[in-house]
Amino acid sequence: MSSTTGKHGEPGATIDEEIWDREYGRRLSIPVPGIGRVMLYEPSYAPAWEATP
Repeated sequence: MSSTTGKHGEPGATIDEEIWDREYGRRLSIPVPGIGRVMLYEPSYAPAWEATP
């Protein structure tokens, strides 16, 4: 997610908050003109289809 914020910050996107980091994932909310806020989420756990029983 840190690399994503770096890429999106360059062309003019406004990133006005810090990455919200919890034990289950990271989240960032960015403002999008004409839409409102959009959330980016990066889970820190393996998806169910990749988990081994």
